[in-house]
Amino acid sequence: LLMALNERGEPVPSGMITRLTPELAGAYARLDRKTLLRDVQHLQEQGLLERSAEGFRPVEAPLRAFKAVVPD
Repeated sequence: LLMALNERGEPVPSGMITRLTPELAGAYARLDRKTLLRDVQHLQEQGLLERSAEGFRPVEAPLRAFKAVVPD
């Protein structure tokens, strides 16, 4: 979820989150909407996701640890 939001590069409205990738759509299609809300809330509590008027987006600093290192 977090990586899919990061790839988007801009805030995503909550109603569009499950449409970011086919994998997310499939995973959340079988689950209750409350599950998505719980997952989003958990990411916010961990300081990995923030909400703005435009939608949700990942907090940049913690994600740097997950980016691939490209040799010079």
